[in-house]
Amino acid sequence: MISNKFFIYDNIVYLIYTIADFNEMKESFLKEIQNLIPCQFGSIFMHVPPGQEDSLTMPICYPKEFSGVEEEYLKLRDKDKSIWLLNSSDLKVFRVTDLYKDSERHKSPIYLKCFQPFHLEYAVYIYLFYENKHLGTVSLYRREDMADFSEKEMIILRRLAKHLVARFHAHDNLRPQQTPQSSSSRLYHFAEEVNLTERELQLFLSLTPYISNKELAKKYYLSEHTIKKHLQNIYRKTHTHSRLALINLKNKLLLGEDFFFPLN
Repeated sequence: MISNKFFIYDNIVYLIYTIADFNEMKESFLKEIQNLIPCQFGSIFMHVPPGQEDSLTMPICYPKEFSGVEEEYLKLRDKDKSIWLLNSSDLKVFRVTDLYKDSERHKSPIYLKCFQPFHLEYAVYIYLFYENKHLGTVSLYRREDMADFSEKEMIILRRLAKHLVARFHAHDNLRPQQTPQSSSSRLYHFAEEVNLTERELQLFLSLTPYISNKELAKKYYLSEHTIKKHLQNIYRKTHTHSRLALINLKNKLLLGEDFFFPLN
């Protein structure tokens, strides 16, 4: 279980930074996150500049048949008591059950119009911020027959949220080196410093403890011998001596810290 979830987490981080089309990246994130954090439905809102009629754009939703949840939410947004959190300047990840008692929540217009018709009971919201600026919101929902989001799942989402901030920040045309979550710029600066080729960087980003040289060769239409040679060059340039050392180095560049996967 741990190995499978580690692989999924690593793949999500990889797709956040490497899928060029921003909307495609968001949809891919919503598809893949459901393999790591089981949920019925997910959405991502973009935040638009102040002064426009509504500060949120229509979201990307997956699966699309649940888009009615967010369509109803936009009609009732002024009744959302969690909006006060947008006055904060920091990244926020919270469960709807952290804010309301069940008795209060089940009587709210948002629950009656958005949750109940789609048999949803629980939600977790990720408010993405950079320097007092709200970049977007990620929402994940669970059915009434599922348990609420656990503390361990919240830890994982907080870690992933840092990467989303970095990607959203870059998309917002701010200089990546100015963001405190400049994971992508840190990684590419490192690649330039050690003189990784484009192919070597591609393989470096693709490494996980559970992908073999044979799988890498198939993915990139190369021979296993060529993959081995590329990896030897990467070891030499990065002064590492094992696959796990390379993976740890990658995670430190992306997260700014040693990687710890908080699952039993």
